[in-house]
Amino acid sequence: MVLVVKNIWLALRRRYRRLMGFGHKSFSITLEDLAQNLWLKHNHAMKTARQSIAVQEPKVQEPNVSPPVVSTPASSQLELLPTTAEVELSPPPFSESESVQPVSMGSFFVVDFVTPYEAILQQQGVREVIMRIIEMLEEHGACPSIVLEGVEHDEEARELAVIRKTLGKITLKDHTHRVTTLAIEGLKSTYRDWEPLLPKLLVVALGHDLGKIPAFRQASQYTLADHPSISALKLRELVAKEDEPFWWEEALGIVKGHHRKTTQPFAAVLRQADTKARELEVVRGANNLTLKPWDSWFQVPAVLDQLKNRINIVQRNRACDAFTLKSVVYCQPDAVFRAVQNCAKAAQVIDLSLIRSGDREMVLRRVVEAFRQADILADDIGEGFYGRQYRVVTSQAKRQGNVRQYFIPVNLEAFGEQASVFEQRKEGWVQLITAVERGG
Repeated sequence: MVLVVKNIWLALRRRYRRLMGFGHKSFSITLEDLAQNLWLKHNHAMKTARQSIAVQEPKVQEPNVSPPVVSTPASSQLELLPTTAEVELSPPPFSESESVQPVSMGSFFVVDFVTPYEAILQQQGVREVIMRIIEMLEEHGACPSIVLEGVEHDEEARELAVIRKTLGKITLKDHTHRVTTLAIEGLKSTYRDWEPLLPKLLVVALGHDLGKIPAFRQASQYTLADHPSISALKLRELVAKEDEPFWWEEALGIVKGHHRKTTQPFAAVLRQADTKARELEVVRGANNLTLKPWDSWFQVPAVLDQLKNRINIVQRNRACDAFTLKSVVYCQPDAVFRAVQNCAKAAQVIDLSLIRSGDREMVLRRVVEAFRQADILADDIGEGFYGRQYRVVTSQAKRQGNVRQYFIPVNLEAFGEQASVFEQRKEGWVQLITAVERGG
């Protein structure tokens, strides 16, 4: 029995070797014949899978197909706060439907303003204070970045009335993050040894607009207060008297006055950052406006062209923007300021100093300096002044008294017209002017 089995096994072995080509006689066999009952039936399913892959591969390798946009916290941060290497910082885009619902930036406050400066914040003992400010911004910061209710009690809301709607689309969190980023840059460019000043800067930059949070403004003790005052009061509540840093009172004073003109370098860093942030936000909200340096759009001849058609024209309220006497044009400072505003409008430029009433004198001093450089001033104006006090004498002086006003005197020839052109326009009280004298 064993022998029979062995012979059968040997016969099968020889047949197998011949089939597999191990013998001396060559032959051919198809794969389908060889595996008719083994794996061919599964081959159809494998072909289907391979066909499916083959269809997808060109999509991945196609050079003209744009890759999908992946939303990550990092990409969101770059969109909201571009690097300072750019010529202009760009604020986050916004739309009407997302006016107060931006992408949350809460985590970015910590990543950008706490983590990189842990050592100095711990050293000065203000890390926890800054974290509490950030918690307020994360909890309440989806509100508009400008006061929209009770504007009569808020100086910024009144001054920026013409762009208030646009700024209302920017959230407090976005605005604060932008201001803080710009303030850090300003600190580094202003001070060589800036790091010890950084904790104070973070407190004033992160906390400067806490007073715009509606929940705080509605509290009875804050109802009639300006938002900088409310911000300072909220910051004061965060630190016990015995735990205050040595610079705490100074920081609160800077927060309270961050919309006022200042010559103090540290306070100026915050004000300039706030101004720059606002200008960037307006540019994004108004497609027809750009942000350019003053010298790139301000031109003395353009200002004079704006004034030219107003010379010797008496308005219904008896006001006159500018009048001539002999070879001098005496210009009202307000008229010059409006002329500069019109030039900016024509150039489609946003400059917050032309909107805030508190910057009016600074702008006029800058314009007068440009007039001085162009050698068109008709009378001496001292450094730091934007005009002179004059007494206007008329032929009816005995009956009406002399008129005392502040003027910017400009040579008539600078306007490019003959004196006779302007003389023909005179009417009303302008015709009665006989002299203009220095004096108060």
